[in-house]
Order: sequence, then structure tokens, then C-alpha cells
Amino acid sequence: MIIDSVPIGSLPPIGVVPKRMLAQTIRSSRLGDPLHAFKLEEIDVPSPAEGEVLIAVMAAGINFNNVWAARGVPIDVIAARRAQGSPHEFHVGGSDASGIVYAVGAGVANVKVGDEIVVHPGYWNPQDPHVKAGKDPMLAQSAQIWGYNTNFGSFGQFALAYEHQILPKAKHLSWELAAAPTLVGTTAYRMLHGWKGHEVESNDVVLVWGGSGGVGSQAIQIAKIAGAIPIAVVSDAGRGEYCKSLGAAGFIDRSEFTHWGQPPHWTDEVGQKQWTAQARAFAVNQGEVKGVRVGLLSSKPPVTRVVLDLKSPQAYQLFPLGKSVIVKLGGPVGIAETPQAATPEVADAQVPAPAPEKKVAVSYQDGMLSITSNKGSLADVLNEVHLQTGADIAIPAGAEQENVAVSLGPAPPRDVVAKLLDGSHYNFIIVGADGDISKIGRVILSLKGAGNVPSQAQPAESEPEPVPVAAMQPISPK
Repeated sequence: MIIDSVPIGSLPPIGVVPKRMLAQTIRSSRLGDPLHAFKLEEIDVPSPAEGEVLIAVMAAGINFNNVWAARGVPIDVIAARRAQGSPHEFHVGGSDASGIVYAVGAGVANVKVGDEIVVHPGYWNPQDPHVKAGKDPMLAQSAQIWGYNTNFGSFGQFALAYEHQILPKAKHLSWELAAAPTLVGTTAYRMLHGWKGHEVESNDVVLVWGGSGGVGSQAIQIAKIAGAIPIAVVSDAGRGEYCKSLGAAGFIDRSEFTHWGQPPHWTDEVGQKQWTAQARAFAVNQGEVKGVRVGLLSSKPPVTRVVLDLKSPQAYQLFPLGKSVIVKLGGPVGIAETPQAATPEVADAQVPAPAPEKKVAVSYQDGMLSITSNKGSLADVLNEVHLQTGADIAIPAGAEQENVAVSLGPAPPRDVVAKLLDGSHYNFIIVGADGDISKIGRVILSLKGAGNVPSQAQPAESEPEPVPVAAMQPISPK
């Protein structure tokens, strides 16, 4: 039986390939807005070469790569193929497809006419030496993205692909559902499971940018199945809730922050303060957590301090889990072995731990600052000053090893902080706030010189007694 063509929405008998087909094509002469670059044209149906399969397309997935193809940016895919010897002056895109096999080329052994299939977009020549050596085919010289770098993708009535791209269609899925997830799913899976030694593991925290998009929505589900903790970055709360419905533990609404891209120049004090405030406020939109602050506690050994700012006082439990620690708000105070241990029976049996003696107390009332430290670390004192005054204070490495015993104030914040730091191992600059030099907007610290602080790599045999700040004398650099 010979058929010239069939209307859109119909199929010829299985195995009967028409001469012509309709396809959404792009040509170099009309690159630009996809609304105008794509045109419905009738073209010849391609014949499968050795190792290739011809598919009658039942449904096609849409991906952003063919917006690039339509615009000719970053490359004109038609011109690129023409330079390699292609005779075709058009591009039929589409990198996701479900359909029925209508013809196979020589050497095809695992696919037959009539099979219901989906096509994955990883395109490479099976005869490529890199592939035949058993190496990662997507790193081979012949590797391309089907329906973007290659022609005759899923935006036509018939598509052409290599046999190795053909996968069986899941019987419980419609044609449309089967065509939708392959490109984004393989992309997300490869990022999370494709690099030996760096695979996602249980309890890993996975930040998923664009969580409500194609790749992001797949990544959330793949990470969740692996036992990881996916956190989505989205542009509004509605998308965030959608991500949570897929398994995200929480979301970050990027529209609430402005600190994206390159930070302001260090001489731009206003810009630096605004950028840093946004960075400090960056947090997961999750219940009682108001903000998350992260900083270097010590460099040798490297220790990171993470502070959770809560909307209200909360009891908490800590769950050490491999590389991570889960903080559970509410319930008794304590440390549990696993999240499963936090059952009502166990919770009722636990006795809240007694509150430790507070070494540092800082108060800021009516514009006056008071600091009391009973052998507390300088890092803790500075952190409390930050919390009480809102001043931007980057706590330097080593400050956690410098203990102080002091009682200062009440006095203007600038005077109190200056007295606190006068005898320390750090040079400091205090920047005023709101045009009032008595207030503190920012404190910049730097180590006075080598030899002032014992090396963290060679700790002292015993911890020295803290010296009252008021009695400390500056040590001149050698």
C-alpha cells in the first residue's frame, strides 16, 4: 500500500509509511520569536538508516531548547548541520516523544514495528569509539541532544531516532503523560545519581533551583525517593506549595530577596549592608523559622556556625543523621538518636535538660548597650551584640577561642563595643547607623598580626584563664 500523506490526528495502518508528513519546522530565514519562527509545512518522511527507528508521534513534549533553536541563539542549529553536510534546510525540533514504531533500519534487533515506545533525548553514534569502549556516552564526541542538535525530532508526524533511544511506554500512562518527563527526568536523575562518588544520599539536603519547573519538579521527587531533603527555590508561594506537594521539605521564595548576582563593591557601604541583610535573612519558608545565619566559627579545624532565628521561643530536639543534623521544633529539649525515636511515649519519658549557666548577657534599651561576659567567647559576645542591635558584624575566625570576662555599660553602643575590642587581638572599625555615630551599623574586624593568637593547628596544652577585656593591652605586631 502506498500513501502520499495522512491528515493530522490520524494514522496509516501500522507499518505503512507515507511519502510525506506535516511538521512544525524552523528555517534560518525566519529565526526569531518562536510564534513566527515555527511554521506548519509538508516535508518528506525520512527513512531510517542503519541502527535507526522511525516513530509515528502520538504526543510531543515541549522544552526550552527549541526556543533557542527558533531564535538561533546561542547557535543556528540548521547552519551548524549544513556545515557538517546535512542536505536539509529546515529543523524539525522536539526532544520528547511517545509513539508507535513504524519502520526500523538495518541492524535494529530490540525494537519492532508496532511497539509502543517513548524516546529519550540522549543521542550518540553507537559506533563512536568512546561509546564502544564502555565510557559515558554523553561525554562522547558524537553526543548531542535529540531534536535540538539533530533533525526530525518530535514536532512532526514521524520522528527519527537511534535504537538505543527507544524505551517501552508504560502501559498505565496516556500518550501525553508518557511524552512529558523524559528529558527533564533524565537530566535531574543524571545530576543526582550520575556521578560516582557524588550520588545523592539519604538525609542530604538538596537545594532545587526552579523547583516548580520541569527539571526541578523531577529533582524534588528523585531526591525524596533517595531519602534526601529537597528544598525548592521558587518565584512565589503558590509554586512553593506545589513543590511541597511533590515532596519538598520547604521552599525559598526568591522574590522576597534582592541579593542575587554579584555583591556590591566593598566601598559601597549602603549596598553592602543591604546585600548582607538580605543574605542573613535568606531562609527556608518553614513554620517558626524566621531566618538562618551562617558563618565561619573556626578555620582549623573548619567549623561552620549555623544560627536559626525563630519567630518565638521554642523547645527543640536534635537528630544527628550521618552528615546532617535535623532540628525539630516543639516538644522536649534534648538529643534523640533518630527521628523515629521521637514518639509520644519517648517524648513523655524525656526530662528537659537544665538550662546551662549563661556566660554572656547583652541588653540594648533606650539607645544604651550593656555587656556582661563571664568567661564567654568573644564570638558569642559579638553575636549577641548583633542580635540585640541589628549591627552587621562578621565574626572572624579565632574569635571563638578568645575568652573575655567583662561588665560594660550601659553606655552608647559605639563606646561599649570600642571598650570591648580595645584589648582584643583584632583591629576594628565601627561604622555608624542612620546618621548617628553613637549607634552601630557595622563592625569590621581584622587580626592585628601573626603571633597574637595561638595557632589553632597547635593548641595550648591547657586553656588559659580569660583576661578581663579592660585589663588587656594591645600587642604590637612583630
